[in-house]
Amino acid sequence: MKNLNTTLSDDIILIIESCKEDKNQELIKEKISTIKNWDDFIALSYTHGVFPLVYHTLKEHKDILPKDLSLKLKTINMDIAKQNMLMTSELIKVMKLLEENDIEAIAFKGPTLCQLVYDDVISRQYVDIDLLIKEDYFDNTVTILKKFDYQEKFEYSIGKKKIEKLLSDHTFINPNNNIPIEIHNKLFSSDFPINLNSDIFFKNTTNILINNNSINSFSKEYLLVYLCLHGSKHLFSRISWILDIHKLINKYDLDWELIDNIIQKSDSKIIVYSSLFLSRYLLNTKLPENIKNKYNDKYKKIVKLIIENKKNMDEDKFSIINLIMFDTVKQKIFYIFYLFKPSFLDYQSLNKDYNSELLYYIIRPFNILSRFFKKSK
Repeated sequence: MKNLNTTLSDDIILIIESCKEDKNQELIKEKISTIKNWDDFIALSYTHGVFPLVYHTLKEHKDILPKDLSLKLKTINMDIAKQNMLMTSELIKVMKLLEENDIEAIAFKGPTLCQLVYDDVISRQYVDIDLLIKEDYFDNTVTILKKFDYQEKFEYSIGKKKIEKLLSDHTFINPNNNIPIEIHNKLFSSDFPINLNSDIFFKNTTNILINNNSINSFSKEYLLVYLCLHGSKHLFSRISWILDIHKLINKYDLDWELIDNIIQKSDSKIIVYSSLFLSRYLLNTKLPENIKNKYNDKYKKIVKLIIENKKNMDEDKFSIINLIMFDTVKQKIFYIFYLFKPSFLDYQSLNKDYNSELLYYIIRPFNILSRFFKKSK
């Protein structure tokens, strides 16, 4: 793939190279020598969700690392492994609980993704458990979790009904271990206009064996499309989101005809292809020839924009990069319209629940400006 003339910092290059199967050891040594603040580098690796892989790479070069750093890295990695195993046990427990109550659930991301793509549950960081539930069973799922003492993470005292319509997930916490469990009734919230009904994922599943327990998850082809959509929505602000795509493609013989069919029906061609080309550019992902032949100036521009993007996304930020990645004019219009729609923060900003929806549209611009200036201080 041709050079995009993008500039990556030394620490990011070191993190990316540490995640590759075929590592350039000389480049790794060179970039290790450029790290001035190892605490910052550790924090950056952690934030990108790939610390375990970075740790195992640095361990091979411990002779050129600062004194006492190896022990610190080992301790952090062990803490991640312990937390991941705890979350894996929680996943198995909740899946059994839902099965006993005749609720079909699909586990995605977290331990299932790690096991499927990395061959264990400790080589990738994750912070919660994600479960997809059919909308008809969503309320029953919430009732069951509350019955077994799981606690809602957020309590919405104002605009509760309006907020529940906006959100695609509901977060619970196990008070005994503080593990978050996100229950999704759809995969994409209304602000991300993708024509892909979550119900189709229930017809395209696979079983993943974790600790001798069979866990229901997305089929590999649907998982790949989901990873591309999810990562692009957040402009791949974490390297782990790109790495997941890379490892899934390199490990399995995927049905690319099916993948093409999914993205055509869901109007997600630009998003998915941009994600694949980004993975190829950064991690040398092996793509089929017919996919590589689609790489043109449009995708080159998008990949460059994503790499150069330095900003963290939040619910009030509008991204031109996201806008140009939608396939249809209708999607673009819907995405622009979302900028003016009230968010859950807007519903919570008033001291009482008002019936008039217009009022929330009126106060939204002021709330956006208020939050912007608070962050700028």
